[in-house]
Amino acid sequence: MLRTGLFLAALAQAFAASQAADACACKYSSGLPEKFWKGGQYENLAMISQYGTICGPWDSLAGTPWFAGYCNTSAGKDYCTSDDSWCDDSWCYVDKACPTFIGTSVFADGEGAEELGYSYQRCGSPDCYSNTTAVGCPYDATGACGDPCECLYAEHGLPEEVWKGGQYEDLTMISQYGATCAGWDSVPGTPWYSDYCNASAGKNYCHKSDSWCAAAWCYVAKSCPTWTATSVFADVEGAPPDLGYSYQKCGAPDCYTDSSATGCPYDWDGTCCQCKYKELPEAFWKGGQYE
Repeated sequence: MLRTGLFLAALAQAFAASQAADACACKYSSGLPEKFWKGGQYENLAMISQYGTICGPWDSLAGTPWFAGYCNTSAGKDYCTSDDSWCDDSWCYVDKACPTFIGTSVFADGEGAEELGYSYQRCGSPDCYSNTTAVGCPYDATGACGDPCECLYAEHGLPEEVWKGGQYEDLTMISQYGATCAGWDSVPGTPWYSDYCNASAGKNYCHKSDSWCAAAWCYVAKSCPTWTATSVFADVEGAPPDLGYSYQKCGAPDCYTDSSATGCPYDWDGTCCQCKYKELPEAFWKGGQYE
């Protein structure tokens, strides 16, 4: 009886899962019902009767509701940026029972608008519209954007306008600081080394408070999802206002911003947390119940 009960429970779970999967099917493959858009502000748009009916990058298409105001590349929109990447991501309208259903406000002036909702996940895209910093955003749907987190100055080094005339201009490594992935702050001749990261002065890169010193990072564009602004060159008039770095680009957690973040303290070379005892000393177990 127990086995039968478990089987029935498993069958019920499988059925529920199949129902959820069905609920996420694109709902209006035969066309978007007129009740949603007829008489509304978008009724005369060329694509309105098919909008959201199948998986597609609807908002990047002329003749759809959000195109003119938010997604027109001719008006300067850039689908490779965090703010605009949702425009060419695929989605469709799904049933309210779908776990990734999100209600839409597009047809708020139409009949039954409360039952209308979409899902990006159904179509294999992250939801960068609701949250531009969600995992996977900005989403390069067509593979046309390249790496949004590439190290900006890898080829020629850190430009003089970033550091020339500032307090760190005479440091020996300043022209290469942050140019490529490296543990820059553990290197003598870089801005943070002497005050924060000098191992000879007692800093311990295996310790929670100092592990960021040895973590690799580089300067990246603001469009990189893991971009973080820097204050290192705040005294340099010509420094770009959007200068920022990323540890994640270089495979390290950001233990500088948050020393309690996942992966912190960061064991950069695998030597911080080695097993202590090849053999457990007798002092721990001799004479005890497990000897």
